[in-house]
Amino acid sequence: MIDILLKSAQALVDATHQIIGYDVLITDNEGIIIGANDPGRIGCLHAHSLEIIRRGVAESLDEDQAAVMKVKPGICLPIRLGKRIMGTIGISGAPAEVRKYGHLVQKEAELFLRERALQESSHLRESAVASLIQQLVSFDPRDMNESVLHAQGNSLGYDLSLPRIALLIDIRGFGKVVSEVLEEETYGHDAELRVQTIKTMILKDIRTVFGDPQDLVSNIGSDKYIVLQSVPMPSPGKDYGEKVRSKANETLRILSEKGYTVSIGIGGLVATLEEYRDSYQGAWKAITIGKKLRNETNIHDIRDYVLEELLLSLNRTNAQAAVDRTLDPLYDSPLWNEEMEKTLREWIASPCRPGEVAERLGIHRNTLSYRIEKISSLCGADLKETGGLFRLTLSLLLRDLHCPPPGKDLE
Repeated sequence: MIDILLKSAQALVDATHQIIGYDVLITDNEGIIIGANDPGRIGCLHAHSLEIIRRGVAESLDEDQAAVMKVKPGICLPIRLGKRIMGTIGISGAPAEVRKYGHLVQKEAELFLRERALQESSHLRESAVASLIQQLVSFDPRDMNESVLHAQGNSLGYDLSLPRIALLIDIRGFGKVVSEVLEEETYGHDAELRVQTIKTMILKDIRTVFGDPQDLVSNIGSDKYIVLQSVPMPSPGKDYGEKVRSKANETLRILSEKGYTVSIGIGGLVATLEEYRDSYQGAWKAITIGKKLRNETNIHDIRDYVLEELLLSLNRTNAQAAVDRTLDPLYDSPLWNEEMEKTLREWIASPCRPGEVAERLGIHRNTLSYRIEKISSLCGADLKETGGLFRLTLSLLLRDLHCPPPGKDLE
């Protein structure tokens, strides 16, 4: 706590002097001057302060009394933080004049220090939570003792044995926000402060949603936030997913209303420390897959992408070869265009409901039937049979995940 006073002393002196017009000095709890209008006095002992620290009460000195103690006349008051005396603040001048400022200056100094102490405490906790999350999502039992991590969680109030879900919140286009701030601010320090304020406000908004005392929330990188959401232990007939999706939707709504474009990835259930990494990586994969498939939703649950996750793990070269064998006959044909590809994708989405497909495309059912037959003849796969349909479905998924056409990869 003494460090807080040491770092803030000169700023307090300068601000106070500017307001009241009298010379001001601040000492530490040993009577050493750590802030003064006269820089030459910094580091010197202020004898009067020793008595103030010992007795814990304010005291004025006239010129004769000050001369005896070899200090300037004025008033000296203790600075407290809680029940502890941190140091003193002195105002030089005729006691009758400066006494009226004494208690006001004292209270302002104490309030300033209290706020700084709270900020520092909050910053330290924020750093500790971020460190804990980082260790959880990279946990390897070969590198770290589980009991140490549990103890670290307990010290911050988190029971790491509870089931959780990792969510990744990606603020897309945040670089543009930063660029706009840099253009508006003349000084780099002001721009950096504004960017940090924006990130802090986003973090605060997310924590209003994930307000359970066991939810861990932190900023990772410049544009991403991670949540380790506490969920009830799954039981037969009940699914934790509804609670998680509800929170994700609320987060999306709040941030979208503030003008941010957001993607949220949801990982798998965490029951042991080793599963935090899998859940975190699953949330990353969910966002990646959702972007590649250009899904309309902004919330992506890895449980909805079982097949896509498997295909994404395949070798890219092998995936490209499989795509080429199936889709090249389509893409190389002069008859192939965006309209035909849209027809294929709509058919794959609802192969048993041609009426609905035709309605979504805005065409007659006979036109739809003609297009499906034409696509089948071009690629050599009957789209009205399960085998041919599955083959085209896999090929399109592989292309979207591994080798999208130029300009289509949203990663």
